[in-house]
Amino acid sequence: MAEIFGERKALSPVIAAVILIGVVVAVAIAVSLWMSSLTVSFMRIDEVKIVSHTWASDLSYIDLTVKNSGTETARISTMEVNKITVANVTYASGKQTLDVGESSTVRVMQNFVPGTNYEFWVITETGQRYVYLAAAPANVVSQLSWWNTNYALRNTITVTNNMPSTLPAGYTVSVNLDTANLVALGKMLSNGNDLRIIHRNASSFTELDRDVSEINSDSSVIRFKLQEPVSADSADNNYDLYYGNVAAIDPPENLSNIYLWFDDFNRADKPDITVESAYSVKTGGGTWSIENGMLKNVGASGDPNKLVIAALGELTSPVEMLTKIRVSSFSGGDVSRMGLSCCMDSTTSRGSGYCALFHQDSNSLDLLNDLRSWGTAGSFSWSLNSWYYMRFRVVDPTSRTGQVRVWHIDVAEPSAWAVDGNFGGGTARSFGEVGFAGSRTSDVTFFDDITIRYSAGLEPSTSLGIEESLHS
Repeated sequence: MAEIFGERKALSPVIAAVILIGVVVAVAIAVSLWMSSLTVSFMRIDEVKIVSHTWASDLSYIDLTVKNSGTETARISTMEVNKITVANVTYASGKQTLDVGESSTVRVMQNFVPGTNYEFWVITETGQRYVYLAAAPANVVSQLSWWNTNYALRNTITVTNNMPSTLPAGYTVSVNLDTANLVALGKMLSNGNDLRIIHRNASSFTELDRDVSEINSDSSVIRFKLQEPVSADSADNNYDLYYGNVAAIDPPENLSNIYLWFDDFNRADKPDITVESAYSVKTGGGTWSIENGMLKNVGASGDPNKLVIAALGELTSPVEMLTKIRVSSFSGGDVSRMGLSCCMDSTTSRGSGYCALFHQDSNSLDLLNDLRSWGTAGSFSWSLNSWYYMRFRVVDPTSRTGQVRVWHIDVAEPSAWAVDGNFGGGTARSFGEVGFAGSRTSDVTFFDDITIRYSAGLEPSTSLGIEESLHS
């Protein structure tokens, strides 16, 4: 072995140098390739695109189709609308992490404005941002289906009956609307003269009287009367709210066409209102007159002491009554009582029924089953010669349950009932006549602006669709 090694010759310097240079170059290339691989790995950039969209019919959301168009897996981190992060985002289909070539449907939920341009940004987990532009539909409608071309905008009202029985034609419904926002956008007059309610029947249109409260506020309420019955647990969307007419004047607002009954007593004085056929029935010894555009009762002995709205006759459905009431003199004690009455007998003991009354002192608000027994006693502190609203309804006459609330006319109506209870013992009433309750002594009470409407156990709900504009 030693001899063999001893026979080897040493490499020449030139050959050794060539070999050394080759090794160094090979190592340099290998290191370069390795570093390049590391750089590509750490500098990976994902890429996604929004390739299409679909708007909800009511513009409450948009579905965006997001596709991974890069060469690496991508994960969606955030969605923005006009560079504002959206919290209410779901995946209508697909998932948040997208493989190469894969798509997801991202649902962005908010109230979009018709005819408005939006920027939709999708941000990936690596911080890459991609933008997509889309315009919300303008909801432009042909003149052929438009009531009056002087009104540029409209919104469909859907009335939903929440009862297991039919909601009758003539029922007064209400819809809430932020009119302050419409006024600020220049879409509605500040006085609301261009706010109109239209009923559609096939290709014909009927303008309805409407009662608007709190105009140019974020809590306006518009009331109108149903023109057709709405069957149990169903909806009717044949009503439209029109606006956008700068020349609009004199909207129809006859409250007698909105409520089952309305009277503001704005007519000549009458010492005895029972000369009018609508109020031809009174019971007890008090007097009922019209004085200075108000209904006035001067109480006297007699029980029951009532003024019946004879024009309404015998009602067979529950109603809600609302009136202004002002007590000018009050003796106090059990015989001092004034307020509203319904479910009254029309034959035997005429005038007896269920009542909501100021009673006994200036801090009491009580329910009464007249000629039978007192029911739930509540409290409301009131003052002489001040005007208050009194709202009263019988929930169910057979179960003797009712509700009443009273509030000063200069404050907002409270949400809770002051008294929510029963009318006491004795035989239960059925539906019947309605009217005013007067004092059994010489107290003086004024009433004004009486409105009566049908009342369901579960009130119908109303909703607005998307704003539509006229195509001229």
